[in-house]
Amino acid sequence: MNINPTILPLYQRLKLFLAKQLGCGNFLQYSVANNPYRNNDFLFLEKPFKTFTGDTINSFSLSSLKDVVDNYASWYRKSGVRENDPVAIYLDDG
Repeated sequence: MNINPTILPLYQRLKLFLAKQLGCGNFLQYSVANNPYRNNDFLFLEKPFKTFTGDTINSFSLSSLKDVVDNYASWYRKSGVRENDPVAIYLDDG
């Protein structure tokens, strides 16, 4: 069970709600930059997630989620995928 805080106080959530520059494309980056609880795990997985590098992850904080996203984005970029290119992924059932 997680006893560390992960939810922003109401005034900070309202600030996010009113941020005109915030959108679905930059929500994770914006959240990591503006959340003091960025290193507290909040997402606990039923089954471990294994990355393409072989790392196994059982839970995520905002920071660790961003690290995984950045690693995948970097891999796709190095593999020739560019902005607006369609990408499909397959994950095992579960």
